[in-house]
Amino acid sequence: MATKFLANLNLSQNELQNARIQNLTTTQINAISPAVEGQIAYDTTLDVLKYYNGAAWTALSVGGGTVTAVTGTGAIASTGGTTPAISIADATTSVKGAVTLSDSTSTTSSVLAATPTAVKSAYDLAAGKASSADKLSVFAATTSAELAGVISDETGTGALVFANTPTLVTPNIGVATGTSLVLSGDLTVNGTTTTVNSTTVAVDDKNIELGSVTSPTDAGADGGGITLKGTTDKTFNWVDATDSWTSSEDLNLLTGKVYRVNGTEVLSGTTLASGVTGSSLTSVGTITTGVWNGTDIAIADGGTGSGTAAGAKTNLGFMTRYAFTGTWTAGETKTITHNLGTKDVTFSAYDSSDNYVIADVVTATTNTITVMCSVAGDYRIVVIG
Repeated sequence: MATKFLANLNLSQNELQNARIQNLTTTQINAISPAVEGQIAYDTTLDVLKYYNGAAWTALSVGGGTVTAVTGTGAIASTGGTTPAISIADATTSVKGAVTLSDSTSTTSSVLAATPTAVKSAYDLAAGKASSADKLSVFAATTSAELAGVISDETGTGALVFANTPTLVTPNIGVATGTSLVLSGDLTVNGTTTTVNSTTVAVDDKNIELGSVTSPTDAGADGGGITLKGTTDKTFNWVDATDSWTSSEDLNLLTGKVYRVNGTEVLSGTTLASGVTGSSLTSVGTITTGVWNGTDIAIADGGTGSGTAAGAKTNLGFMTRYAFTGTWTAGETKTITHNLGTKDVTFSAYDSSDNYVIADVVTATTNTITVMCSVAGDYRIVVIG
């Protein structure tokens, strides 16, 4: 059963989102009586939206057409009408459009498109050249001195020597911009300081060991951890005296994350977990849910002085409900006296079939409201304060 509105609905220029117009068949739309000028409905028989113009139901205009041809002789354009012809402009290096196919393998044109024939010819030419899998011996025997001579940026002297275990003496690797070094085996660095000047360090191993000495101890681990340089150092260190990891900065958990002890949740951003049963809290914020097992809170302390709803109503002097039944003419406004002594009241309206309806209600005084119904009928008004 749809809710009936007995007054205009003013959305104050807000959007009506995800709304659906009333769906009716053509017969049902024509049977609406009385129809009001400006009323709208969706005709499910004809699949069109209709409105009532004061004399008859009229479908909103619809249009359609068919693209019958596409040519590449000019700019994109339409001849109009219900069967328009569309033309497409020639393509350029910066604009999509029609192109001309070409079998040429030597053209320098930037507006022609290669055919499979041209691609095959280019492939055959490339197949006759040296393969990337060929060794230098395919061309001619090359000495290391000759190889060094053809490297344009070689600044060293002597011949290149390739051996199973070459020794690099004071090498400077990676001086040229963009060069890199790849090792296929293990890398061992013996020294007191290792400096890595990189913006990103990626490590495949999921476990990083710190303080990995021959005989590790807690005393030796004291002060170990991670230091992030900033205006001040940001540290995360092990402190032996407290047997604890210690952070110099706040820890900020993201939404949905919690603190756990031994796998049990103890604290989230909004909740002290149920497993925490002991506490020395001296003050709390607003309690919105839970079961109160203490003594009744006095009215003077913000309570009701009772542990039951009935007792609370009695102690607080509530008058919970006032009902009025009457007959309205179309557009009539009635004043209803409820004597609840406050404007903080809620109200509901029902028709003679006990269907909930919406009327135009104004809280006139602390003891009265005014009710206007645009549709004539018998209505029951319930006021709760």
